[in-house]
Amino acid sequence: MPGGRRGGGTWNQYNVILFSPAVAGESGLFRVPAAGGSPSAVTTVDAARGEMNHAWPVFLPDGRHFLFNMNREDGSAIYVGDLNSPNRVRLLALEMSTLDYAAPGYFLYVRNRVLFAQPFDAERLALAGDPIRVVEIEGGGAGAAAFSVSHNGVLVFWGGAAPRSEQLTWVRRNGVRIAAIGPPGAYFHFSLSPDERRVAVTRYEPGEKGLHTAIWLLDALQGAPTKFTFEWGVGMPVWSPDAGRIVFASAREGPPTLYQRPAGGQEQEESLLKGGDNHPTDWSADGHTIVYEVLDAKTKNDLWLLPLSGERKSVPFLRSPFNETGGRISPDGLWMAYTSDESGRDEIYVTSYPEPRGKWRISTEGGTQAEWRRDARELFYRAPDWKLMAVPINSGTRLNAGRPRALFEIPPDARPWLQGGVDQREYAASSDGQRFLIGVPVGEESSTPLTVVVNWTAELKKK
Repeated sequence: MPGGRRGGGTWNQYNVILFSPAVAGESGLFRVPAAGGSPSAVTTVDAARGEMNHAWPVFLPDGRHFLFNMNREDGSAIYVGDLNSPNRVRLLALEMSTLDYAAPGYFLYVRNRVLFAQPFDAERLALAGDPIRVVEIEGGGAGAAAFSVSHNGVLVFWGGAAPRSEQLTWVRRNGVRIAAIGPPGAYFHFSLSPDERRVAVTRYEPGEKGLHTAIWLLDALQGAPTKFTFEWGVGMPVWSPDAGRIVFASAREGPPTLYQRPAGGQEQEESLLKGGDNHPTDWSADGHTIVYEVLDAKTKNDLWLLPLSGERKSVPFLRSPFNETGGRISPDGLWMAYTSDESGRDEIYVTSYPEPRGKWRISTEGGTQAEWRRDARELFYRAPDWKLMAVPINSGTRLNAGRPRALFEIPPDARPWLQGGVDQREYAASSDGQRFLIGVPVGEESSTPLTVVVNWTAELKKK
């Protein structure tokens, strides 16, 4: 199932596969025969009751009942579902987590980076005692966690590794390093302010092993860092064209959605959207429109526009059976560059704006993370081999794009799965396109092996 962020699947003894097509966005659970066929709905999201998403299902021993996560506006919880009935039973409140079931009667979940085994009566479909702490474990965001159990008593888990530390560094078009900005940190997705005086970065918080993120602002001249957000699960900052405000995604109330706040941090922030799975990708040069990605169970990732005047009613810009991500409006307001996998892999395309009429493929061998030069005469993107590409653009009533040319290689990220969101920015271009901000790895990366525990339930009796 290419594209998007899937919400887990499970396979029973009757060769029925139960799955969630998306870890966020309004999606229920679906079933499909293991031999293939058309998926059919098993659970549906009841928006009237505040339901937002169903994910991470796991079958119970009878092959009919299953556990799953239900994400609601008032919080998440684990439920029991039934293939043959719409009825579901709530078991316990829990933030989104991967689930698994193990004989003789436990289901496993992760809370605050700790793996727990919950005694469970699979015949009565009821809790059978207090949860038992098993081990500290790593998580990958959106409820994903690196563990699994087998039916013969084997547990395997990954203890995790700290995300890579990087030094934000200015480089020339030939890749020669010019100057560093601020202290090193576990950064990803950084955004350069239009006046080039500050950099907004998403940073893994120290000690959290990549689970919790916050936005920090770095002074591009003096390098001094200032913390911008203080709740966990925040990232993907995008500057307003006057550098006065920042729109970002926050998962404080469920799947991430959009908020904006003054860059000075003094005034109260404003919620821009409710519900969904939304990440901002651009703010138009005239200041009137925010571009953002929406994850939809049927159409995958789509590009939407949020007007900042009038009724502020969002409208779809690109919505197809394929993934459209990373929308960037040209500085002259005539074009939209974006990434699509309609060819079978990610490529860079440009279409007209504000109405998408026609499209031109810009990349030749794959690409993501499109970025315009300030005069709209050049378009940059990252190729699959991590080279930063530059494409000359001549536009009028029709777009004319030249041949892509490699500038230099961006240091590859060895663990992109740790990062949240789709349109993750690993470079930023100066207004004249002569300098680029990239993250240069600092120190050596460490890795943690998988741990396998045989007869792991015997250890529970000792606790």
